[in-house]
Amino acid sequence: MNIYQKLEAFVVKTFKTTLEIFLEALRMSPNAQGYVSGSISELILKNNLQDLGFEVKRIREKWEGKKHSQHLGDFYFRKNTQNPWFVLESKGVKSNTEHWNKL
Repeated sequence: MNIYQKLEAFVVKTFKTTLEIFLEALRMSPNAQGYVSGSISELILKNNLQDLGFEVKRIREKWEGKKHSQHLGDFYFRKNTQNPWFVLESKGVKSNTEHWNKL
């Protein structure tokens, strides 16, 4: 299955619609575009860290039970099993700009 077929199958299964409707809905929603853009940034960051030899674990968005107060981020990462884990938050330029300029 090529990438187009994979995307189409995902959209049909997940959203119960066509690619055309999905694309139109995505174009109409800046919030959805921002969420997808953030997910893309996180995935690229995760892949790059792994390529550099880091072990990377995703911190779930919906945490069950009490979450450590300082573990607000996207990933735990470390260089090897002897090193401590660090917490990493991936932020986009757009979100930071909006915050700093009170947009």
